[in-house]
Amino acid sequence: MTPQEAYKRLNRLLWDGRLPAATIVIVDHATMPTMHGVTMNGHKMFMKPIILLNHQTPWGLTLVHEMLHVAEPVLEHGKIFDGIVTRYWRYAKKHIPGIQKRRTLKPTPSEKTDENVPY
Repeated sequence: MTPQEAYKRLNRLLWDGRLPAATIVIVDHATMPTMHGVTMNGHKMFMKPIILLNHQTPWGLTLVHEMLHVAEPVLEHGKIFDGIVTRYWRYAKKHIPGIQKRRTLKPTPSEKTDENVPY
């Protein structure tokens, strides 16, 4: 299961399909060496949320964390946020076979270099 497929399944399972479609991008560790994931949501330039996942990070829990940012953009990190993520992750592991597997992902090909970026 890819993170993009998991987003769709988690959205149905945890949010009854209420979250908008999102683009999931896998980036190499050199791009995000200190972070597991990042969500870009609500910016005028993007029509839908973009979630970046570090390819060296087990992505299931990180994806749930980033999806909560999409669902509740004003909810800040802290005990409540962490508690929701933990509860949703436990539920997801029980209901989506294979999501708990810890696999290293390959960076999205277009993210490996800046050669395709016009300047």
